[in-house]
Amino acid sequence: MSRLSALLGMFSVITHPLTLSAAPMLESDGVVATSVGSAWITPIGGLFALLGAAALLFHLLRSGRTQLQLERERQALQQQLQLCQGRLDTLLTLLPEGVVIHDQTGRITACNPAAERILALPQAEMVADPSGGMGWPLLDAEGGRLAPSAHPAAVTQSSGEPLRNLILGLQRDNSPPRWLAIHSQPLPAPLGGFLLTYTDITERRKAEAARRAQEVDYRELVEGANNIIIRWDADGTLRYINEFGRHFFGYEPGELEGHNVLGTIVPTDGEQTDLAAMIEEIASHPEQFERNENENMRKDGSRVFISWTNRPLLDHEGRCIELLSIGADVSDRHQAELELKRSNADLEQFAYAISHDLRQPLRMVTSYMQLLERALAGQLEEETRQFLHFASDGAKRMDLMLTSLLEYSRVGRKTEPLALLESRETLEEALAFLQPTIAETKAEIQVSGLWPKLTASRDELTRLFQNLVGNALKYQPQDHTPFIQISAEWAGREWLFSVADNGIGINPAQVDRLFQVFSRLQARSRYEGSGVGLALCRKIVEHHGGRIWVESMGEGQGTVFRFTLPAQERPTPPAAAPRSAP
Repeated sequence: MSRLSALLGMFSVITHPLTLSAAPMLESDGVVATSVGSAWITPIGGLFALLGAAALLFHLLRSGRTQLQLERERQALQQQLQLCQGRLDTLLTLLPEGVVIHDQTGRITACNPAAERILALPQAEMVADPSGGMGWPLLDAEGGRLAPSAHPAAVTQSSGEPLRNLILGLQRDNSPPRWLAIHSQPLPAPLGGFLLTYTDITERRKAEAARRAQEVDYRELVEGANNIIIRWDADGTLRYINEFGRHFFGYEPGELEGHNVLGTIVPTDGEQTDLAAMIEEIASHPEQFERNENENMRKDGSRVFISWTNRPLLDHEGRCIELLSIGADVSDRHQAELELKRSNADLEQFAYAISHDLRQPLRMVTSYMQLLERALAGQLEEETRQFLHFASDGAKRMDLMLTSLLEYSRVGRKTEPLALLESRETLEEALAFLQPTIAETKAEIQVSGLWPKLTASRDELTRLFQNLVGNALKYQPQDHTPFIQISAEWAGREWLFSVADNGIGINPAQVDRLFQVFSRLQARSRYEGSGVGLALCRKIVEHHGGRIWVESMGEGQGTVFRFTLPAQERPTPPAAAPRSAP
């Protein structure tokens, strides 16, 4: 109301001349007269005065509203400023990096809690330091003492330029240094000064040092190894070969890296020319290719045999992107094995010839002994007939031994070739051959497990099961019903077969003699046999690349024969139901 009263007062003052301008004017001669011009001008002037007063009143009222709005805007901006300040304080408090703010003179004005923790100094002590922290005991990246003029605060203050990722150590007293990654940033002109950020990288630096030490140890180990160590891509490109490998193959440094292994260390006329297929096989079946032996080639063209251990490196989609291979020279062993194989072939041929050729005269001796015994049956004394019986029985046993030796020599030579077959079918054939004995002894036989497909000789595998199950039926206590369990199972990298019985068992001290030719652990008078059956089993298993052994707790505790054969595939059908044979 006071503002309106004042305005009205001003309005009355402004309108007052309207009354005065309407008064009569005196002429010089005393005659009163009214000027036409004045009468016309006075109303116009009053109108303008009235309009001016209204404009002033409008302006004053409008100015009052603007000031109110400005006050409200100022309060809103103040609230926003306080909110931003709170957010900034929260951010600085939660920030894991230490932040230290310096003014234009270099002195510290503020810092966040992380800076107090990382620099191990309270804010009050930092602010009170006249040097702005430039006297702190800092170390350079090599561990030498840093001059105060090289302090990042001093450098930034003098140059006005930011610093990025400066690695320095802070060492107080005799404690181990704390390593810091430091950044500096000048602040804009209205603010002035600059700020420094500190990140504690002590643990990261320790980890990097440990990793570098491990890399040095690893490289020294790889370069100093007496084995060939290579890394090669899925396309066959050689990426790395150690010093031993280069010297072994006869190459200088840099001659092999970046080149394909085919035509350098792998001959182009061998069986490994399709490297893509081989690498795909290694990636798909790493357990089968973890170890393999191949013919390789030196720079001079000479051939060597290497035993390789391979490990595929796969990407996130399971594709092979690289292979790590470690090789050992087995050329001498390979040559010795070839010579041994030739020698064994000669011995087997000799054994075959001897056993085959000796049977003919032996059969003649047996025949004439029988003729002589029949011709002189009424003239011979009991003792003489007994002598003839011993001679005839010895000839029969010798013929059995020669037959067994002949069969032993035929393994791998005179048998069916290796082919993919169902192992369960060969067991069934063996059980069919043994059916009369099974029925006679009233044996119970259980077959269980997963029976795979194998690459094997059908007649050899059938003979293997026939010998093992036949022994389980034969070596039983008198008047004892045999119980035999036959199983097959996956053993990680190979197939494991077992034939367990409840028979007479084996003395563990005699196990080593069990697989020798013509070796017998039981008296011939008690258990008939040639002593070649288990030796034949061992030869069949080894011919197929497997192992055979026996387990027994002792005499009367039963026996378990186990043997392994290389895997071709791992079937997934359910286990066969137990089979019993009367």
